[in-house]
Order: sequence, then C-alpha cells, then structure tokens
Amino acid sequence: MNTGDLRVYGDLQAGVWQRIYSSGELAASASSITISSLDGDTDKVWKLVIKRVADVGGGSTFIKLNGNGLNYGSQWLTGENASIGAYRETAGIVLYLTYQAAVINDSALGEMIIYAKSGTNRTVINCECDSIRTTSVNYLALMGQTWMETSANITSMILTSTSFGSTSSIDLYRRIDAS
Repeated sequence: MNTGDLRVYGDLQAGVWQRIYSSGELAASASSITISSLDGDTDKVWKLVIKRVADVGGGSTFIKLNGNGLNYGSQWLTGENASIGAYRETAGIVLYLTYQAAVINDSALGEMIIYAKSGTNRTVINCECDSIRTTSVNYLALMGQTWMETSANITSMILTSTSFGSTSSIDLYRRIDAS
C-alpha cells in the first residue's frame, strides 16, 4: 500500500495539452483565420478545437497546412439525420473540419488530432457534430485524413470558411509528454 503526499513546486506537466493559440470568441465574422509560428517537428502532436456559429450561409471549414492545397486524402463515416454513409477522397486539396447548413445561428463543434512531424505522411483524425439547432444535431462525422507532403515542417494553418460567425472560437493545443 502506498501512502504519503505529493508536493509540486512550480509547473506539473505530465502528458497534458497546452494551449498555444486561442482566437477567443470572435467579435466579428471572418472568412479566413491563419495560425502561424508553428513548429510541427518540435510539437509533434496538436489538437485543434473549433466552435463555429453561422451568421451568413453554410458550408465547410477547410484547413490548408503551410498554405499548401495539394496531396490530401480522407475517409469519412457520417450520420446525416437518420441516414448513415461513408465517403473517400484520394486527391483532396484541404483537410475538412466542420460542416454547416445555411441556417443562421446553427452551430458546429469539431475536434482534430494532427500528427505534425515531418518525415512521414501527416495523419489526422477528427470528429465533428454539425448543423446543430435547438435540440437537433443534423450531421456528425468521424474522419481519418492525411497530408502526403512529408518533407516540409508545418509552420502554419490557414482555416477558411464561408463564415466564422461572431461567437465562433478556435483553439490549438500541443501535446506535452511526461518528462
């Protein structure tokens, strides 16, 4: 039986997520948000969390790593209303994060884990629930994605959408392993 106590003086970091970017709640609509000064070779694993609120139109949230629009692939499992489906893309130009119908004040929530280190395909897994209004979640998806650019260090992400409405928010975290 172990007994005793633990006294931590200073920061305790043991397999935690540290926020490295936060948009806060947007005060005004935006169609593009750039997160720069990243280092995927140092911060090997990232978690991107987005809450998107529609104020004009619908559409998807797209992500380009380093502004590159080539060599993406994805496999989706989806639920839309009462229908299930699957979709595959092998010549994509972006990573996908959230989708929203063209209904004002619809919201979407997405979370993406990105393996960012160069030298291998960048693998991504994300889950999302979209077109949320009142008590209805009209769409959800689980995706595995990849960016097949293996040599470049990821230093930026460009997120684009028809609209990130006011009160939308984006947070990026890096994983800090226990040391």
